[in-house]
Amino acid sequence: VAETVRKGLEWLARQQRSDGSFEVAGGQNPTAMTGIAGMAFLLEGSTIKEGKYSQQIKKATEWYMKRSQPNGLLANPANPMEASRYMYGHGFGLMFLACVYGEEEDEKRRKELEKVLTKAVEFTGKAQTDRGGWGYVSAAEGGGFDEGSVTITQLQGLRAARNAGIVVPKSIIDKSIDYLKKSTT
Repeated sequence: VAETVRKGLEWLARQQRSDGSFEVAGGQNPTAMTGIAGMAFLLEGSTIKEGKYSQQIKKATEWYMKRSQPNGLLANPANPMEASRYMYGHGFGLMFLACVYGEEEDEKRRKELEKVLTKAVEFTGKAQTDRGGWGYVSAAEGGGFDEGSVTITQLQGLRAARNAGIVVPKSIIDKSIDYLKKSTT
């Protein structure tokens, strides 16, 4: 298994674009793919400061930092390749950046990451539906549509942010837990 994982990570590292992002065929889902790829490198044991894949993690982090929207969204809704599903990417990006934040030692970069993460958490809260879930786009844009897989992605990102020391309002979590309870039989 270790050899298969090693080969997979080496292949993944070769897929990173020069701007630091990852994508699937034809430029699709760069925000989600970059977060997922970044998490794979972190799970290998590399960090932003050391390890075999630290350069890939640094480049992906820089890409997110440049891409972060003023409202906190970590995706680019103007990109037609992610416009209809940007909340997935936002959640995976939030989770990845929160994990990176814990290893960042440069005080200036840490403050920048903290600001991006704080705004991203705020965006997640504003994107939540009245029922407490999340959909493919923000609640306002999606007419209140929500579903389970995006909801779980947002909760994973929020949990990572909270674990990193970023303030996550309890009301957001409480609403989502209630949503998930009502979604089960």
